[in-house]
Amino acid sequence: MKELIKKSMLLGLGAASLSKDKVDKLVKRFVRNKTITAKDAKWVKKQVLNELAKNRKRLEKLSRLKTEKLKKKAKILEKALTRRGKITANEILRRIEKELS
Repeated sequence: MKELIKKSMLLGLGAASLSKDKVDKLVKRFVRNKTITAKDAKWVKKQVLNELAKNRKRLEKLSRLKTEKLKKKAKILEKALTRRGKITANEILRRIEKELS
């Protein structure tokens, strides 16, 4: 589950960075083919990159929220396990941080 969340976040961030390159290429192709003007190309590029930035921020916020939820669950689990003497809180948090990094 943790690995899936991590891979999803990395995929989203990777897609955003790849999209910047694709936007540049597409806009240049549109200008070259005279589909849009150079002035329009700047506007289109700006709009698309702004949307990518918004999506990246949303993804980062979502990942922070998911991380916080996992930490809260880990603390609950830690309390239950330390009562039983199985594992320490620091060990649980260390493992979670290791999995998420």
